[in-house]
Amino acid sequence: MEGEKGKKVEVAAVVEEKRSRFRKICVFCGNQPGRKAIYQEAAIELGRQLVESGIDLVYGGGNIGLMGIVCQAVHEGGRHVLGVISKSSMAGEYITSQTVGEVQIVSDMHERKAETARRADAFIALPGGYGTLEELLEVVTWAQLGIHKKPVGLLNIDGFYDSLLFFVDMAVDEGFITRAARNIIISAPSAKELIRKFETAMGQAFCCIQVDQSTVAMRETFGKFDHVLEPGCHFLPWCLGKQIAGYLSLRVQQLDVRCETKTKDNVFVTVVASIQYNAIADQASDAFYRLSNTKEQIQSYVFDVIRASVPKLNLDDVFEQKNDIARAVEDELGKAMSSYGYKIVQTLIVDIEPDNHVKKAMNEINAASRMRVAANEKAEAEKILQIKRAEGEAESKYLSGLGIARQRQAIVDGLRDSVLAFSVNVPGTTAKDVMDMVLVTQYFDTMKEIGASSKSSSVFIPHGPGAVRDIAAQVRDGLLQGSAIH
Repeated sequence: MEGEKGKKVEVAAVVEEKRSRFRKICVFCGNQPGRKAIYQEAAIELGRQLVESGIDLVYGGGNIGLMGIVCQAVHEGGRHVLGVISKSSMAGEYITSQTVGEVQIVSDMHERKAETARRADAFIALPGGYGTLEELLEVVTWAQLGIHKKPVGLLNIDGFYDSLLFFVDMAVDEGFITRAARNIIISAPSAKELIRKFETAMGQAFCCIQVDQSTVAMRETFGKFDHVLEPGCHFLPWCLGKQIAGYLSLRVQQLDVRCETKTKDNVFVTVVASIQYNAIADQASDAFYRLSNTKEQIQSYVFDVIRASVPKLNLDDVFEQKNDIARAVEDELGKAMSSYGYKIVQTLIVDIEPDNHVKKAMNEINAASRMRVAANEKAEAEKILQIKRAEGEAESKYLSGLGIARQRQAIVDGLRDSVLAFSVNVPGTTAKDVMDMVLVTQYFDTMKEIGASSKSSSVFIPHGPGAVRDIAAQVRDGLLQGSAIH
């Protein structure tokens, strides 16, 4: 037990000794900042990680774009920055007055590449263009030829290098690249993880490796798999043919698959499925060796299930039965991937996107339906208002008629009382004489009020003794008719 413990301490010491030599990294990246802010954030984070790890920076080219961001971060952190510049570049856009750190001038591009490779302990490529890709593949080729044994890494920000890694894996499958040469390229989505993988790779050169938590390593002897290495520090005598074929993460991973298909009512939709999966620890060797591209395999099964299920449903049913579609995908994937050492944790249908013209038409139909309901409600409200208004007018007219009838009744009662009182006080007069006099008096009072009103207009009426008698008769007849009706 003590011997085993002492061996582990010795191995750890070798790893630490190798790490102490890991002091300079050469960075390749674009001379543009890129369209996504995440690229610039990754460049800043890489600079911070280099500073925290006590690593200096070596770069070729200029202090602009992503390279300028990395240089600035390392320089501000107090680490040494060396820019190797060729004379042919000095008159171009690569050299600016803001260059930081030490600058070394060389004669041409070839000397610049050789000098940066000589000074660096490792290489990292950030997102970039043709120049970045050319320098990356050149140092990878040098490693394959045995010119150097320094780690080469891809800072695979937001999946920028996924297509390149897919190409390399395909070249391995087709026999153009050996599996050992495939392991030259180390890839990680963050600067911290990439530097940790570098340290592990450099330790492997001294017959020891470190396997991180939630990860296992595939050990081979002269190219044949013999053991799965658990997380921890392991002795790996490469002189006896032992080597690491690669690493396998046991963490739950997520793959978003976009599948375009057609519904039963001939509407094209894009179904987005989110697949969560992980490698099974007990079947790690199957997961590593049996599939060359796990994501492509999962995507193929998802396409097959979705394109078999959705065409049986109308568009509205697709939205309503998305959970059934997710279960169908999960069942099919679970059965297929379990034989390859993978477990499907969960499958979700996170989005269903019809064609834009269909979405616009659906929105217009929905809007028209709501407008129709709104119009019906508005018409119903107006109908109620009109009915209530008519009821109010009828009630108003009824009450007005009652008022007029009572007014006329009061007038008739007043006239009757006046005639009776006049007949009693003036003997010899008849009721007719008194009535005529009262009516004529009211007639003249009315004429007087019309003339006194400032808003009155001209009134033409016949006038004379006979006319007065006719008017009195007409007024009397009207009052008698009103009294009879009441």
